[in-house]
Amino acid sequence: MREIEHHRSKASEELKQKREFYESVRLAFDKGYVNGRKWLATYIAEALRPIDDAEYKALLYKKRPARKAAKELRDVKADRRETLKQLKLLQYQIASYKEYFPILEEYEEPILNERIPLKSGMSFEDLDDNSDRTILFLEEEEYKRLSVCDRNQLALARYIKSHKSTWEIGRFYERFIGYQYESEGWDVEYYGAIKGFEDLGRDLVCKRNNATQIIQAKCWSAEKVIREKHVFQLYGTIVCYEAENNLKAGSVKSVFITTTMLSNVAAKGSVGKLVEK
Repeated sequence: MREIEHHRSKASEELKQKREFYESVRLAFDKGYVNGRKWLATYIAEALRPIDDAEYKALLYKKRPARKAAKELRDVKADRRETLKQLKLLQYQIASYKEYFPILEEYEEPILNERIPLKSGMSFEDLDDNSDRTILFLEEEEYKRLSVCDRNQLALARYIKSHKSTWEIGRFYERFIGYQYESEGWDVEYYGAIKGFEDLGRDLVCKRNNATQIIQAKCWSAEKVIREKHVFQLYGTIVCYEAENNLKAGSVKSVFITTTMLSNVAAKGSVGKLVEK
């Protein structure tokens, strides 16, 4: 009987602690998401304090106290908890940015790299519009010696073999899809390649006769999943395009082409045409 009462008392205390925790979370987030995330990040970091304190006390109160080492350990542990808190805050912040601006996922690599170098010390951004891009892949002697046709071919071969960023692969994917549409008689505007960050989720704008299709293409790895936010972005840009061009609502079709899977919600909530290739 006493054992049952002990377990009941223990369960009651655990339930009380959980209720207090959830109430603290609710109060923190009621003051705003920023405040709530700060509270949660601090809570996660402070969860390490009992372990840190135990290690500190083990040095301080052992048979031969190591007071200096204990103080240094305490300071290091405090710095680690603060670093963890800041890390969690940044993770929440970046996750929010990606949620509201899905396009950031595609441009993550070039943004973090600031620019993708194609040859040591040089990139496309270093050249003006009239420059010959082949110099990025040829030595000076090769450039002078070879004919225009040969150096173009050699530069192309080296570029094909060179490392491609995920951003570049995505652009190749868009061009391939555009080529498929052109083969079927569509006029294709490579909107994403031209506009870059300002493409508004329109990778390709395809027109044939009186029909218009806006394509969003995502060449993602198999383990990634297309979420509903990506479909919502496509829907939003369709509405915007129709308003910009004074078109009747629903007159423009949307096509989502991807190399990976769609979540159940994304598939059910999609508009237009979804294609997995």
